[in-house]
Amino acid sequence: MGWKIFDISFNQYDRWFDVDGRIIFRNELKALQMISAEKSSKSIEIGSGTGRFTEALNIDFGIEPSFNMAHISKQRGVKSIVAKGESLPIKNNVFKTAFFIFSICFIDNLDKVLNEVHRILQKKGEIIIGFIPSESTLGKQYIQKKRENHPYYRYSAFFSYEELKTALLEKKFKIVDAVFHLLSDEKTLEHPIQGIDPKANFLIIKAVKE
Repeated sequence: MGWKIFDISFNQYDRWFDVDGRIIFRNELKALQMISAEKSSKSIEIGSGTGRFTEALNIDFGIEPSFNMAHISKQRGVKSIVAKGESLPIKNNVFKTAFFIFSICFIDNLDKVLNEVHRILQKKGEIIIGFIPSESTLGKQYIQKKRENHPYYRYSAFFSYEELKTALLEKKFKIVDAVFHLLSDEKTLEHPIQGIDPKANFLIIKAVKE
């Protein structure tokens, strides 16, 4: 249910990337480019929103449950499919890389989504998850907003690095790389750092299907 608010506020969401979030977006994109430099041609983003990252990273397909968000994504040239991550309309063993970029906290059922991603990925396929760890400063702020019934975060679920690592291992995914970004200042361009910092405000993990 977490995605439904974006079907209403899709224009406001999309404008954020051009105004208040312009520098943050560039910082996040730089980190994602660092970890996905060897991305194959067969890639998909789950929860692709209005296609900002999908377009910038040249991801082939986007899955988005919000019709209005997917419509904007299509206007950017993204091959966007209106569907939920828990039930992907895709054949088995098709893709080499699957991305989750901030969408992991808005899915309804992590277990089902990871099962579906495992199913559509080829052997040794990669899953790349960019998220805000629950133990980070930003994560704690959003969790507090969730408690206050904030319209964007009331149905969200923030995960720690260890929680995601455990969930991935249970689905036969092995973490092989990670990049983090402090995102300490929304007005300053920063460089991403290779490695894992569970308290960083933006952490990206890459795992391989075993």
